[in-house]
Amino acid sequence: MPIDGLKLSGALAQFNFLTEKAHVLLEAFHRLTSRRINMTLVTLDAADGRWRCNCCIAGEDLAAARASLGDLGITATVICPVGSVTLFPHKSRWELLHRLLTVFDLKALPVHGIASSASTLSLVTDYPLLDEAACAVTEVADLPENHTPMRCQIQVRQV
Repeated sequence: MPIDGLKLSGALAQFNFLTEKAHVLLEAFHRLTSRRINMTLVTLDAADGRWRCNCCIAGEDLAAARASLGDLGITATVICPVGSVTLFPHKSRWELLHRLLTVFDLKALPVHGIASSASTLSLVTDYPLLDEAACAVTEVADLPENHTPMRCQIQVRQV
């Protein structure tokens, strides 16, 4: 299946929040942004009166994020280091996601999160396995000619 490109993130930390109070998640986001901690990937799920949120930040911001969220009173687990593989599946069918999950499973690559938008599909896995994950993607998706996976080289930080 053709895709328009592939991007690999730098080392990230993933917070997994679980709460019954939506305002607590909003406070967590406020605290992170007030310390100028960028959330590069956020997923949110609300079911059975519980809110689940996965939030990835730059690995170097982990200590500041922990200090910011320490007294929030929210259940959170941290997975670190993780990385994201982002595909640009222009005009692809949902079958691509099925193929990706199948190949990740066959290669025993963990999937800590999945996010999508109108133009991207991102899978979060263990950072040391990011190159292996990129190879797995190329087993089920065709990159454009002469394309190599992009690696995050520039990081913009608001001061």
